[in-house]
Amino acid sequence: MREEIEFVCNKLNLSDNVITKSMEILNKIGIKNLFEKNELGFTPKVIVCSTVYIASMLCKESRTQQDIFFATGIRSGSISRCYKIIRENYMNADFKMNKLVI
Repeated sequence: MREEIEFVCNKLNLSDNVITKSMEILNKIGIKNLFEKNELGFTPKVIVCSTVYIASMLCKESRTQQDIFFATGIRSGSISRCYKIIRENYMNADFKMNKLVI
């Protein structure tokens, strides 16, 4: 799992802090193995890109969904849908774009 996150973060020139935070998010949503069936209903690459997107905001190294698309080929619409599910189901109720709380 870490290798996939590192790959995406390296393509986006993100720090190790973003890698660590992405791993924390995956653990929080209960994904231990990206290749097992997951309840989110998204491919492993979409989940990785979505957690990197969230982690980049949390670590104040924000990348847009479009940036992630150009780096990985994962469409921004897929990232957006996965991000919304993670936000609605796994993040604290006081989540705000400028103050992300996990």
